[in-house]
Amino acid sequence: MWRRYALGLVATITAVIVLSIGPSSSSAVDPVKTLYFPWVPVGEDVNSEIVIQNLEHDMDAEVNVLVGEGTSDTSFELEFTVFITPQRSMYFDAEELGVDEPGASLVVESVPENGQGAEISAVLKTDRQASEGTDDTPDAGTAAMDDAQAQQPGQRRGPPDHARGGGPPDVSSRLPDQANPSAAANVPPGPVDDDEEDVAPEPGFDAIDGYNAMTPDEIAVGPTKILPIAEQGDGWETTLHIANLDTSGAGLTNVNVTLYHESGESSTASSFPFRPGEVEHIELQDMFQDADDSFTGSVRIESDAPIGIVSERSNSGDELSLSNTSVPEDSAEAFTYASFVNPGEPGSSATLNINNPGYELSSFTVALYSADGDLIDSGQYTIDPVGVQRVDLTDIADISGYEYVTAVVGSELPAIGSVDLINTDAGGDEGPSAMTYELRSDTATTGDRLAVTMVQKANEDATAGSETDLYLFNPSNDPVEAEVTFWTIGPVQPTLSAPVQVDLDAQESMTMSTGDDVFDAMPPNFQGGAVVDVVGGDGEVLGVMTNTTFGVPGDRGVAHRMHRVIGGGLPSQAIDLTLAPASQASGPGSEVSSPLVATATDAEGEPVSGLPVEFTVTGVHEGAIGTVSPDDPNYGDNIGTTDQDGQIEFTYSGDEIGTDEVIARILDSTVSASATVEWADDGEPVELKANPTEADASVDEPHLIEATVLDAANGPVEGADVIASVISGPNEGMALTVPESDGKTVGVTDVSGQALLSYEFDGLFDPDADMTDVILIEVPGTDLTAEVTVTWYDTQ
Repeated sequence: MWRRYALGLVATITAVIVLSIGPSSSSAVDPVKTLYFPWVPVGEDVNSEIVIQNLEHDMDAEVNVLVGEGTSDTSFELEFTVFITPQRSMYFDAEELGVDEPGASLVVESVPENGQGAEISAVLKTDRQASEGTDDTPDAGTAAMDDAQAQQPGQRRGPPDHARGGGPPDVSSRLPDQANPSAAANVPPGPVDDDEEDVAPEPGFDAIDGYNAMTPDEIAVGPTKILPIAEQGDGWETTLHIANLDTSGAGLTNVNVTLYHESGESSTASSFPFRPGEVEHIELQDMFQDADDSFTGSVRIESDAPIGIVSERSNSGDELSLSNTSVPEDSAEAFTYASFVNPGEPGSSATLNINNPGYELSSFTVALYSADGDLIDSGQYTIDPVGVQRVDLTDIADISGYEYVTAVVGSELPAIGSVDLINTDAGGDEGPSAMTYELRSDTATTGDRLAVTMVQKANEDATAGSETDLYLFNPSNDPVEAEVTFWTIGPVQPTLSAPVQVDLDAQESMTMSTGDDVFDAMPPNFQGGAVVDVVGGDGEVLGVMTNTTFGVPGDRGVAHRMHRVIGGGLPSQAIDLTLAPASQASGPGSEVSSPLVATATDAEGEPVSGLPVEFTVTGVHEGAIGTVSPDDPNYGDNIGTTDQDGQIEFTYSGDEIGTDEVIARILDSTVSASATVEWADDGEPVELKANPTEADASVDEPHLIEATVLDAANGPVEGADVIASVISGPNEGMALTVPESDGKTVGVTDVSGQALLSYEFDGLFDPDADMTDVILIEVPGTDLTAEVTVTWYDTQ
């Protein structure tokens, strides 16, 4: 059992955020079957990776990927379809999904099957590489070029006319009634000036970044969308990527963007129209009359279309990059948060960004807890109407003596927030790390589970690849029990034989990392996912996953929330594997007489589908390549995945005389089963069978055993010698004889390949002792043997 599992964190600051407001209201949450990425950048120096996880445990997911075109003819184009087995996470480069430079919005939808589609989760991870004197984005186009592209249906195109300098847009009148009236008088001349490029430049340094895909509720028409933190100045720059995610292809729509300082004062506003499928890119500095203006606050975006916004904050001086997605105003709640902080490292900070979306003064309290759930200290803060309060957790108390602490925040009025986790002084060859994510109420209770969509393990010496840390927290006042299982196509080490058990008391937290010793059985460069099933107790569990990439000189960290699945807890996944027949005879120059069938079952004996199984042949046909059914194009020779009955067949051919051992092994695990194949010419003994193999016999009568000798073609072998003796039991040492032969101890098989042998009980029967004999039957001159057990009883 792992309990509050502690480890040395690679990133000096990590966090888990919890939103909890009393009894769970999870029954009202609909399954998520469509997800949205407002901006997926692609370029010479930037690579985006999308990870999609099927959260069903008994249903394949057929997933369509639609790419935003944004032309007058096409809003979104279906570019990619993939089938994902239950619980599997699959990794795709954005270009593989059909995204061209400089990038686009994406819609990921689970196709309904028999009236329902599979619930899915998805995350984005970007890897930007510094390129001296270059930019990821193409040169700004002209309106004429844009019009020409609009005449070519299906061709991806760049940003819209007005983003390329089509003139200042009109200011929208759809600003909040309570907004500062001076905002309308401080309107800049549009998102980007004529002389500037159409897409904001990517950071000029190496950086890992990413965010969670957005749900239909998060992009829905109606509620104002809020970015709880944006900043400009002191080395920070913010770019807004605003996507029109209307897949119905409706016409132009207006978007209104308003900035609010920390104090709640409205600073500036902008309005512009754009088409479905288009993405607008707005640099915050272009929304100010004075380019030297600095800003820290929030952003509110309004539109009569479904929109999603990604805020990208970058600091080239410290080589940091942070991305947040917008939050609907009506999702604000009086919440509690929890944040894991490793305070012992220099250059580390964990900052809560709490936004008050309402127009009344509010307050909140921050309480710090140890990993054991003990209160360390607390502080109280106020938030101005429509304002932002930033709290550095290390300012509340001296927590340098703790490996990590948890921060719990309770708000007086509904609020929206995010957390920034930054380490600018990793030391040695390690680069800085910056992570952020939005605060949500994704706590799971008994019967629910959390999706860990992206799980990675670095190479053997941790110099390349990524390492994943999982952070789990119980924000409630009751204990809770959970199980963690790691997956590729099926469960993998260290949780193949049994899930990791996690027990958390009130306010307790725990961490686990793929770089830790207990993950040694997980292969290097692993890519997969995990699920956290809440299996008992009245408490709650919330989680965050972080990925730290090695070999990156700049920002190397990214964090994602664990997606909650309501009422979808997985069954136990302790796996057993068998291979049948355990032995068989085959003739050279042909296939094995019978297909070798591997069967995978769980702890309850139920079949487990979708497991990758590899077959290996050793012996006279070492390394033989055969055929598996069903096969899987994702794997190489001799590897396939179990069907709905948990089974997979393997056949192969042989030309030599001798013995093979065939081993079936679940990929990335130590779970295996084996069988033997004897290769011999017809007429040569290759298999010995006995009947019955188990029997009860009376001490008053002789007991008969029938031995059958078969050749490689499964035919009878006539004239083969057969002998038998008792090797243990009350009659140990006795030789069996041929019936009615005056004590002959060697039987000879007849035309049917059969020979009879018998013996009688000879000794003192003891009803209180074990009266079971074990008999060994042999074919002299061969390795063929069979065992029989006989249990004697007394009729008196």
